Amino acid sequence: MPGSGSDPDDFDRSATERQPLSLLKKIAMLLFGLFAILFVLLALLVGAGIFLNDRAESRAAAFCEGIALSSPVADAVARAERQDIRHLTTRDPVGEIFVFPGWVFNSADCQVEVQNGMVTKKGVSDVHD
Repeated sequence: MPGSGSDPDDFDRSATERQPLSLLKKIAMLLFGLFAILFVLLALLVGAGIFLNDRAESRAAAFCEGIALSSPVADAVARAERQDIRHLTTRDPVGEIFVFPGWVFNSADCQVEVQNGMVTKKGVSDVHD
């Protein structure tokens, strides 16, 4: 009797028809889970980048605030060396750049212009990749 459910062939056929749907569901759930994990990881990376760049800018601003205009630039250089802050000497304009690393290739800089060994100008700038 077809359709009565008592025929063993009907039972096996309905089980195999349901199996591809179940497999498709499992694959879809797996792909959804993978995409969700990737999305969360991407969000964490972006958040870490924003945090690190903000921290670099805050540290550069705090360092620059500690440098008084008309003070000897040697004091700022000595302070940077004590704190293990990387600094570069520039020629045009004459001065120092104190580098505070951020995320990957980004950084914040405290730029100091110097005339006759004394600080004449200072400021913070962001350097992005």
